[in-house]
Amino acid sequence: MRRNLLCLAVLIVWLALACSIGLQAQTVTQQKEVAVTIDDLPLNGPKVEAGKLRAMTDKFLAAINKHQMPVVGFVNESLLQVPGETDARIMILKAWSDGGVELGNHTFSHLRFNSLAEYQDDFLRGEVVTRWLLKQKGGKIRYFRHPFLQMGPTMEIERSFESFIAERGYKIAPVTVDVMDWMILSAYANARNQGDDEMMKRVSEEYLKFAERKFEFCEQAADDLFGHPIKHILLLHANELTADNLDGLAAMLKNKGYRFITLEQALKDPVYQAPDKYKDTSDWLAHWSLSKGKKLAPPMPPDVIQKPYLDNQRGATAVTSSVQAQVPGQDKWVDYASADYDILPNITYSIANNTELKLDLYLPKDRRAPNPTLMLFHGGGWVDGQKERNVFQLLPYLSMGWAVINVEYRLARNTPAPASVEDCRCALRWVSYHAKEYSLDTSKIVLTGTSAGGHLSLITGMLPAQSIFDRQCPTDSNVRWREGTEPKMNVAAIINWYGITDVAELIDGPNAKHYAMEWFGSMSNREELARQVSPISYVRAGLPPILTIHGDQDDIVPYNQAVRLHAALDKAGAPNQLVTLRGRKHGGFNRQELVNSYAVIREFLRKYNILRTE
Repeated sequence: MRRNLLCLAVLIVWLALACSIGLQAQTVTQQKEVAVTIDDLPLNGPKVEAGKLRAMTDKFLAAINKHQMPVVGFVNESLLQVPGETDARIMILKAWSDGGVELGNHTFSHLRFNSLAEYQDDFLRGEVVTRWLLKQKGGKIRYFRHPFLQMGPTMEIERSFESFIAERGYKIAPVTVDVMDWMILSAYANARNQGDDEMMKRVSEEYLKFAERKFEFCEQAADDLFGHPIKHILLLHANELTADNLDGLAAMLKNKGYRFITLEQALKDPVYQAPDKYKDTSDWLAHWSLSKGKKLAPPMPPDVIQKPYLDNQRGATAVTSSVQAQVPGQDKWVDYASADYDILPNITYSIANNTELKLDLYLPKDRRAPNPTLMLFHGGGWVDGQKERNVFQLLPYLSMGWAVINVEYRLARNTPAPASVEDCRCALRWVSYHAKEYSLDTSKIVLTGTSAGGHLSLITGMLPAQSIFDRQCPTDSNVRWREGTEPKMNVAAIINWYGITDVAELIDGPNAKHYAMEWFGSMSNREELARQVSPISYVRAGLPPILTIHGDQDDIVPYNQAVRLHAALDKAGAPNQLVTLRGRKHGGFNRQELVNSYAVIREFLRKYNILRTE
């Protein structure tokens, strides 16, 4: 009996130990880990003076210290160069470093990756001050983060760049969790500017709720892809929303079982070395899902913090019935327009693929001085449409006394992509060559179009000088046969009516459209080419002002394409304005909506000194 009791006791102890060991093992397997990174140091978002920027930085550092959070902060050194504040901003950057934050390179000017040489130059310019600060402490820069999370346009170009920076001791810093503080910031900043403490509190609460949902989504996505948790890398931005809520965000993550680790520790997770199909983004979940043939549908912030972004971002305008427009003398102008204008139809501006490409010129008869000039590209999904069907779109500009050029281009049934882009660039070059002959003001050339025409106006105006899509354009004989300089192709502004901004999104995946697939056909390099003809690939500082008018219920060109373009333009510091037509689909706007829209267009052109003030 005593022996049986002893055996029972030993069995109970053994079971207790086994359970304890099992629980410990379970605890270890459930440990969640995340590395925190912060982009756009010293400031993401609206400009603030150095004193407020220092106070914001102190909030960041207090939360980082409180939660013992290893952080890498990625610097845009152009943000240091503010007249009268450069020294103060360098000291603020030093405070980040002194506060324990490791500094990384985010390029000098937050540049998009289009040209390898240009990108490498901006990379080198972006490490001067940071390297100097770290050298004083015996440190070096170890990490680089791609602006906009946009990697090289092809795997070969990206690998060339990564080899270039590896020689300088750098590694790429990827991302797995983006809580979109860059978008939610707008609602928060607006509430602060209005002194609305309750709204600020609500935005903060919604932001933290969304961040929790995003983490849960990314956890599940990683588990679906790999069958186990991974070491996540969180993307934040150096803005006031994050500064005020980093303490709450850290507490939420701790409550969810997260431990903060270094970026170096996170990158030791074998998943970051997993083979993947190339995708030009630093969002590693997107890489892995593409490689494994799975589609992700990440959550978006709720309307209460999305809509203020659209409505309150600098230059964004929601057109409402309260906006009224009057065109001075409009009723009279239509009576005598024929006395004021010459029409020169079907002028050949280029020949391609045995096709004469035509444009129509509407010229003021008074050509004693150069006239502001509009170029119109018709819509039709690159597969349909005629310039003659767009004549009514010319009238508002003719009523302002402008020269107007109505351009045709090759459609898919003649020649697939990128022929339409090449033709529109050639039409712009033709204008540059013939500006003096027709009294066209090359400092006031505005591009516009609807749908595919909106895309063509964007890509024509946003492509850099001497683009590969210009090579087939006719040149002056002095340039063709001997040394010479091509005329500069100036664009003063772009008016985009619900145009495509990300072509690649429309040729494959959940948003694929037949018209886009027809434009590319079966060409093997369609994905790479689609990126090359996507306006969003060319966002950068120094672009002409861009105005977009888009219905938020558009089922042909996703409204989110406009939102993403203007978010990128805002981030790059490029002048822009987004006009949202609530409840409207793809065109078909009513009379009042058009009147209101053209009122906004005129104000936009006045703002940038393209249309003179009456």
